[in-house]
Amino acid sequence: MKYATICLLVEGNPAQKILLGLKKKGFGKGKIVGFGGKIEPTETVEQAVVRELREETSITVSPEQLKKAGTLTFLFPAKPAWDHYVHVYILNSWKGAPLESSEIEPFWFNVHEIPYERMWADG
Repeated sequence: MKYATICLLVEGNPAQKILLGLKKKGFGKGKIVGFGGKIEPTETVEQAVVRELREETSITVSPEQLKKAGTLTFLFPAKPAWDHYVHVYILNSWKGAPLESSEIEPFWFNVHEIPYERMWADG
């Protein structure tokens, strides 16, 4: 089991838009995903979220801005080495505008038009 993070950036209260990204390389290439990744051995879950956001979008946040939304377990019966336990966070405020990185291209979506067909299939 791998341990990872996902952070969903939303605008509005209630949420009107969500920032997701097109994964350009690595695990999930070609899929629309939330921002996040693995937790390094020397960091807390929140530090991993902050680092991943900065690396993937150039957005700067502090751990105090993160709102824990829950956890998800992703199981891949055909490839158990891909199994993930993921800490999910919501973010309503941040500094900077999302920028494309070598790993991911960010896009804003209306919350009623999330492209589920371009995301990981739900078993």
